[in-house]
Amino acid sequence: MATPNISTPTGKRAIYYFTNWSIYGRNYFVKDLPIENLVDISYPFVKVETTGEIALFDPWADVQNPFNNGNGVDPQNNWNSPPEDLGLFGQFKKLLKDQGKQFNFMLALGGWTLSATFSDAFSAAEKRSTFVTSLTNFVTQYPIFNGISIDWEYLSDDGVNYGNDGNSVRKEDGENFILVLQALPKALPSYTIACCCIAAPEKAKWPIELVVPLLDELHVMTYEFHDGNWGETKSAHHTNLMPSR
Repeated sequence: MATPNISTPTGKRAIYYFTNWSIYGRNYFVKDLPIENLVDISYPFVKVETTGEIALFDPWADVQNPFNNGNGVDPQNNWNSPPEDLGLFGQFKKLLKDQGKQFNFMLALGGWTLSATFSDAFSAAEKRSTFVTSLTNFVTQYPIFNGISIDWEYLSDDGVNYGNDGNSVRKEDGENFILVLQALPKALPSYTIACCCIAAPEKAKWPIELVVPLLDELHVMTYEFHDGNWGETKSAHHTNLMPSR
C-alpha cells in the first residue's frame, strides 16, 4: 500500500512507536492510543535471524494475547475469537479493518536489542534472498502493514560496532545493505520502504548518499536532539501528541 496523503495539524510528520513491551510494565494498550491524532505508527520489533529469516520476538504479545479483560479494542475479544483478532497484530487489525481508521502502519525490524544479526543476515546473496522472501511472506501472512522500517543500530561501513555489545559488523555492511534495499521494492512494490537512522553525526558511518535514493522515507531518531544529557538543564517532549502547555 502506498503512503496515504493524510494531513497533520502542523504539516509535518512524525513516526510514533507502539512497542510490544508497552503492555507489560507500562500497562499501555492499543485502545489507549489517541489514534485520531496519529498518522504514522511503527511497530517494533521483529527480529532477523542470522539466516535471513524473519521471526517474532514476543509471540505472546504479537499474535497470541486475547486482550479480553477490558484492555482491548472494540469489538472486545473472547476466548472464541479467531486467530487474526489475537495479539497486538489483531488489535491494530481491528482499528484498520473493523473500525476503518486511517494511518500508516510500519513493521520495524531490529532496534537496539535486535541489531546483532543484520551483518550476518545480509552478508551473502543467499541470505539476502532468504530475507526478502521471508519478509514478503511475513507481511502477506499479517496484512496490516503498509511499510517496512529497518532499524539497524547502527549500520556502519568501517568495521566498527557503534551499537550494542556483541553486534556483528563488517566493512562490507554498507554495500550489502544497498543490495537488500535494491531488492525490496521489486518484492514489495506497494510498500513504503524506510530506514531508521542515528542522528549523531559521529555514529553516522554509512554511505548516506547511496542509501537515501533507495528509500521512500528516512526516519531520524530525533529523540537524540533534545535531552538533558546533552548539557541542557531541561528536557522536553520531542514528538508530543498534544500542544505543550
